[in-house]
Formats: sequence, structure tokens, C-alpha cells
Amino acid sequence: MRLFLFVFLCFAYPSLATTYYVSNIGNNSNSGTSIASSFLTIQKGADVAIRGDSVIVVNGTYAGFDYWQKSGVFRDSVVFYASGSQVVINSSGPLRSDGINIEGTSGNELKAIEVNGFKVLNLGFVGNGIRLVYVDHCIVRNCTSSGNERGIFTGFTDNLLLEYNICTNALDEHGIYLSNSSDDALIRYNVSYDNNNIGIHMNGDLSQGEDGIIHRPVLYGNTIFENNMASGINMDGVDSAVIFNNLIYNNHKAQGIVMFKGDGAIMSKSALIYNNTIVVPSDGRWGILLQAGAENGTKIYNNIIHSYHSFRGVLGIDGTTNFTSDYNILQENRLGVDADNSTTSFANWKSQGLDQHSFLVTSHTDFVKLFVNNDTTNFHLAANSLARDTGTQLVSAWVTDDLDGNPRPSGTKYDLGAFEYQTALAVNDLQGFGGRQLGEQILLEWFHKVTDENATIAVERSMDGIHFEKLGEVIQNGQARLMLFDPKPNSGTNYYRLRFNKNDEIEYSKVIQVLYRPKATLVYPNPSEGILHFSNAGKKQLWVFLSDGRLVQEYDDVYQELHTMLEPGTYFIQIKTEESTNTEVLIVR
Repeated sequence: MRLFLFVFLCFAYPSLATTYYVSNIGNNSNSGTSIASSFLTIQKGADVAIRGDSVIVVNGTYAGFDYWQKSGVFRDSVVFYASGSQVVINSSGPLRSDGINIEGTSGNELKAIEVNGFKVLNLGFVGNGIRLVYVDHCIVRNCTSSGNERGIFTGFTDNLLLEYNICTNALDEHGIYLSNSSDDALIRYNVSYDNNNIGIHMNGDLSQGEDGIIHRPVLYGNTIFENNMASGINMDGVDSAVIFNNLIYNNHKAQGIVMFKGDGAIMSKSALIYNNTIVVPSDGRWGILLQAGAENGTKIYNNIIHSYHSFRGVLGIDGTTNFTSDYNILQENRLGVDADNSTTSFANWKSQGLDQHSFLVTSHTDFVKLFVNNDTTNFHLAANSLARDTGTQLVSAWVTDDLDGNPRPSGTKYDLGAFEYQTALAVNDLQGFGGRQLGEQILLEWFHKVTDENATIAVERSMDGIHFEKLGEVIQNGQARLMLFDPKPNSGTNYYRLRFNKNDEIEYSKVIQVLYRPKATLVYPNPSEGILHFSNAGKKQLWVFLSDGRLVQEYDDVYQELHTMLEPGTYFIQIKTEESTNTEVLIVR
């Protein structure tokens, strides 16, 4: 992926910072500086945390929290970190009705706050899962919001990073909502689905103050599906957005991507829309729709856009001023030159200088042939797909890998859509399936016609593509869309296959390759009795420090397990691998 000129913050433990702990067995009268003396509520940690401090929350169920008007600074961020996979917030904080609320004021914006790993569940219509207002240079990563009014809501948030979040079942509005003159946001690798309204909504909203424009947002690697209104990606008053490698499908009563002026101060314009796969269902609207003026400075390259609607089109504009569209896969008689009022032929569209190198599919049957198994929403390319090696290099400043993390281009030219074709190993291609890194795990998904309510499907993993071991299994239970997480993938390329047992006859899927780029090497269990395990199985060096910075132990050539003689207490453990170096808090009981 290209290097972005965004300033984001590291998870750091400065020498003067304090780490606070929260657990369900804590007490707010405690000091909070160890697990043994932990706080009971996250709000208590938020009340005492200042710049550079961290609030570490162990597995359990908690009330929400509000963090008001106390700021971090660059390299001294305030971090709220869920140390386990089941840190659940299921009720609002004391000041607002949201699960997590980070809020400054106009002219006194908070800076450098990180929220990492929380699950905010089932608040109902009363509040957002996560809310950030008047905060800059903040991060929300690895969080889940489900069953709340909205998923993640932000307003007046410059240089925001949202990554590896899951936003689903927003009861009122959107999965992710970027609003109110927020500039330079980076929104990547999120999954937004089954929300009542839009998958990702961006609204400048002049009525709320400042310039009413969202400048330069970058959205890539997001998966947006089964949302129920307006669009997958919605842009109102957005200038110079970059949108690539997104998978947008089956959003109902909705466009795939739309650019317009509603509450924003300007018509959305100057977007770069590259290498997205957009599929509109029969009850959807347009694939990409640009209102008059939105075409100005906008470039649309290397996309796959298809609609199952009876008459609405795949790409609609209302003017060609400074507009470029080419190297896409489109549909005949599904192009619009007067926005969404009517459609025209591909020949008429090309006569205006548009899509001279693009391709058509003339039927849904031809569209299915682009993908491994499209009728069940797997959009990885088939070996003979028209989308292979037919794109342009003009996207290369931004698009350097695909939604799965595979380098682009892998052939002579760029492939079209969100996925670059990958050669499968020589194994029976029973059913298509795919995988992608999601935070520190790999999400495997596959899709097929339901034939057996009780069929058990084993997932196998390999480090070399030859020797496989069972990772887990899934019972089909009448579902066409199935998934499994690999919680401990290996750094680099991981190989996976599906194993089907039908009447004692074994069949295998093709083998897929999924690239995993470790963010950090994690230590578990944590707290520990002194025996440590590591999420990265490769060779590593370790240094263990006391909280005052004194080195107490050093280890070379450590792999996946380490027996220590550490006394009970709190330590910092620095872990160095070939890929990365990171520091973790280690608690020994």
C-alpha cells in the first residue's frame, strides 16, 4: 500500500505515563495501577487518565464511558485498550447515551486518543456504539458495534483513522458516519453490513458550522453489504475523496456509491474511484451515481459495476466537465447521461469520449462468469475472467495491492475490481472461497447452495500449501454464507482449503493463499503464571523490563512458548521479530 501523508499515533508507554487496569472484580477505590488493584468501571479509568496514560480493560461486561476535554499529544496518546477478545460494553456512559463517547469542544479539540478492541452491543435506539466529536488525530481500531443507534459516529474529526472495525445492525442510521467538516480521514479494512441505512456516510453539513466540507477522505479495503437505504458509500459535500479496493454489494434501496450536495456546502467532486467491485441487487438503485457537478475532476478506473435492477443503470452522470471514466466493466443500455432519469447505449456513451477501453457484459449470466462463484457472493476472479489483465496503470499511485492484501498487478496489467486474480494450487475446485486479514486474525468466507442442513465442513490450514492440519469446522445449518476466523495466522502467506465429507466421500476445495501482515506479536495468556505463548510462531528476541525501565531478563531464539522465572508483578516486554518490534504490558500472577 502506498505511504499516506496522515499523522497517526503509536501505542506507546512513555516513562512518565501511567497504565490503569479495569476488571469486573475491581473496585473504584483502588489505585488501578495493577490487575490486583484494578478499577471496577472503565469510566473511573477515563476520569483519571491524562496524556500518555493507558486504560487496559480485561474480559468482562461493562457500562460505557465518556472521555471529555483531556487530550493526548503526538507520541503521548491516551489509549483505551481491550486486552481480551470479550471486552463488552452493553450500556451507556454516565454523560451521554453512547457506549463510548470521546468529546472535546470547538477550539479545544481533543487529540491523540486511541480506542482499541471493544465490543459495544445492544444499546438499542438510544445511542451510538462509538462517538467522537471535536477530536483530531484519533484512532478507532478492532472494535465491534452491533445493535446500537449507529455504529461509529464522528463529527469535526480531522486526521481520523478507522480500521478493522465491524459495524452491523445499526437500528436507526449508518454503520460508519463521518460528519461535520472532518478532513483527512482514513477509513480502511472495516466491515459494515446489515445496517438500517448507509454503510459509510460522509456529510459535510454546513448547518453545523465550519466550512461544511469533508476534504480528502481515503476509503479502501472496506466490505459493505446488506445495508438498507441510500447507498453503500454516500458523499454529501465531499471534496477529493479516494475510494479503492472496496467490495460493495447487495445494498437495498441504495446506490453503490453516490456523490451529491444535500447538507454539505458544495457538490461532492474530484473523487478517485478505482478498483471497486459494486453489485446492485434487484431492489437497489444505481451502481455509481454523480449529480450535476460531481463529475468535475472525478476519475473512475478499473471498477466492476453490475446491476440486477430491472431498469436502473450502473453509472450515471449529469455532465462530462473534466470527467474521466475508463477500463471498467459495465452493462449495455445501463449508462446514464442525465443522472438517474434515463439510460443510454454503450455506443452513445462512448461517443462522448468515455470508457474507450472498457468492457460490457450483456447478461447476468455473463456477469457470473467473471467470478469464481458469483451467484453466492464470492467476487474473487475466475481463471478465465474478462476482468483479468484488462486494467490501467493510471491507478498505481494509490492501488498497490488488493482487498486480500495481494500485490497488484500480479499479471501483465491490473485486474479490474477489488480482487487481483491469484493462481490456485492444483486441488479440486469444489467451491470458491476467500479470506482476508481483519485486524490480527484472518477471516475466511465461503458461499454455496444449500444441499444439506447438517453438513459439517472442515477448514484446513497449511504453511507450505502441501501439508494441511485441521483449523476448525463449521456446521452448514441451512446457511449459504459461512465463515470462520483463523485467530493465529502465520506471518506471510497462509494456505487454506475446505474439506467436505459427503456420504463418507471426501472432497476438497481449491487451495487459497491469504497474506497476513502482523501488526504486533501478542503475549498470552496475559495475566500469566509465568509460561508465555506468542501469536507469532517465528523466531524472536525478548527483553523484559520493570515499570521503572530496568532490564530484568533477556531472551534470544524464542519461538512460540517461553518458561520464565518472573516474580508476580507488572512488566513491559519488548518483542522483536523479523517483521516488527512492539512492546506489551505483561502481568505475572
